[in-house]
Amino acid sequence: MLREIDDQLDTTSHMVFVSPVGVGSLAEAVVSYYKTAGRNSTVLAVEPHSAACLWKSLQAGQATTIETRSTIMSGMNCGTVSTSAWSILKAGLDASVTISDDEAHEAVVYLKSVGVAAGPCGAASLAALRYVARTNREALHLTPTSKVVLICTEGARAYSVPHSS
Repeated sequence: MLREIDDQLDTTSHMVFVSPVGVGSLAEAVVSYYKTAGRNSTVLAVEPHSAACLWKSLQAGQATTIETRSTIMSGMNCGTVSTSAWSILKAGLDASVTISDDEAHEAVVYLKSVGVAAGPCGAASLAALRYVARTNREALHLTPTSKVVLICTEGARAYSVPHSS
């Protein structure tokens, strides 16, 4: 999948938002691929605010188990980063972003409007891009000409719409 992305974009330099993170297996694969010699990509991990075990671990500098809360991004409702993924993610991620259920839902609605059938875990990457574009654009070198890859691994599914949306 990652090689196909490079082939379709005809480059190995882009910004990749990986979601779901969960325990970290997919994020580990993405970091391992995009941080090899000859690639110059920025990799960002995405988690829900209510289950941000990777984000909290990065802040602590060590794998940290957290108590999670309910989220519409149920595939990412994990309290501990995988032991095997932790060292690769700690060393290779450029940023870790957390998003709310409202942001994930808004991204699902938008993607549906443009013909993409995604669930909240899959749409989380778009929600994270929107967040970065609003808050950390310069720090992450996001420009109007940046090539951005949003990894979406969840198709449309039923979920409880957040109350504030």
